[in-house]
Amino acid sequence: MPRISMGMIRLSRSYGELGETEARYNVKPRADLLELLDSKPTSILELGCADGTNLLFFKEGLGTAGVSVQRLVGVDSQRIRRCANYDAFDFVHSTVENFVDRCGERFDLIILSDIVEHLYNPWHTVRALRENLHTGARLLVSVPNLQNIRYLSAVVSGQFHYEESGLMDITHIRFFSAETLTALLNHAGLVVRRSGYRPDLSLSNDLAQWRRFLATGDRPVVSVGSCTIAVSQQNIDLLTAQQLLVCASKEGD
Repeated sequence: MPRISMGMIRLSRSYGELGETEARYNVKPRADLLELLDSKPTSILELGCADGTNLLFFKEGLGTAGVSVQRLVGVDSQRIRRCANYDAFDFVHSTVENFVDRCGERFDLIILSDIVEHLYNPWHTVRALRENLHTGARLLVSVPNLQNIRYLSAVVSGQFHYEESGLMDITHIRFFSAETLTALLNHAGLVVRRSGYRPDLSLSNDLAQWRRFLATGDRPVVSVGSCTIAVSQQNIDLLTAQQLLVCASKEGD
């Protein structure tokens, strides 16, 4: 990934400023998050929806499973000019924080796909979102995985350079491990019902090799600068995952 030098940094004075863009701006359909869902929502809110590609993907996927989604709402601080998808859902031009502070509506499902790491105070925002969940509703979250071996290596070696995308995306201001993401949700009065990982494809060969070692009873050791990490069945997914995935609900639901 290309690195960002200090001379290339061009950021707005405050994160999440409202704007409009001609550029194509979308999010990928998140089949991995849909597979994690254990409910049948008829109303969905996505924060950071871009052009709504993922919202429409969820509606179609749930429809295939016999679920009729009646309400689709997408929120983003960037409005795309001449976006045909806006006709298929209710688009709200707002920052995440402002929308959450003002929204009095409740939903069966709220999607936070690669959003939490961009929030200055995710603890406040996620806690406030709890009030926007119906009884039995679900919150789907994905965040970059700080425990990925490539990022651990970058920190240990000092080569932690900001980039245009990935964990070191220059607009990321919060970082999470599986434990701290769970703590964030617990602080908001939410519990993790299901969790998963999105694999880092650049580590596919390492993952396969480490699994072969573990299958024979060996425990591979990875050198990360001056540190060493013993790979085990307990941490192999964390070391090779690009993202952490969580399906959460209110306590007692």
